[in-house]
Amino acid sequence: MAEQNATGPMDPVAGPAPVPLIPLAYSNASALPGEKIGKRRNLQWYSIASVLSLFFASLALALFIYWLAWVFNVHNEMRAFTAGAYSVSPAKAVGFCLIPIFNFFWLAYMPYQLARELEVQLGSKRIKASVTLTLCILSIVPGACLFGLGTLFRASAMSQVQNGLNELWRRSRGPSPTTRASTSAAAALAAMTST
Repeated sequence: MAEQNATGPMDPVAGPAPVPLIPLAYSNASALPGEKIGKRRNLQWYSIASVLSLFFASLALALFIYWLAWVFNVHNEMRAFTAGAYSVSPAKAVGFCLIPIFNFFWLAYMPYQLARELEVQLGSKRIKASVTLTLCILSIVPGACLFGLGTLFRASAMSQVQNGLNELWRRSRGPSPTTRASTSAAAALAAMTST
């Protein structure tokens, strides 16, 4: 007597009946066994979830690569600005982010080092390295437990660092052409009104 399983009768010689594959879209290639070729099926909820998961995983990977490129460029520019005195090289900044377990430490220490250098260059009124370190630690600890919270803290820390860098580049270049033009226009206007 043949045994019964979830997908149909079981042949004692061939084994259990094959399990159908999960279709991801309308396609003749994904026809289930015993199904007519050309028959259209509705997308199932699990196929939509698979597509969304793939989309968000791809988005996360793209953002991670973009962030690594930002980290490399920022450290490269800081090294150039300090004439090599800045202790973290661009390759070290990116490479240490990819070392498992150690990267938890590095993801807090690397922005802290950058913020400390900015604090030295700009003064403590513009950027505080301790705040950057706190935000980075908060992005790791609760970020591992609460979805979205870690990203919010990381974005806040990187925003603080980027604002400090923008201020440093502005100071190093001097006033912008529009600032010089408005200052010249104000000076000319003052000269005309005083005569």
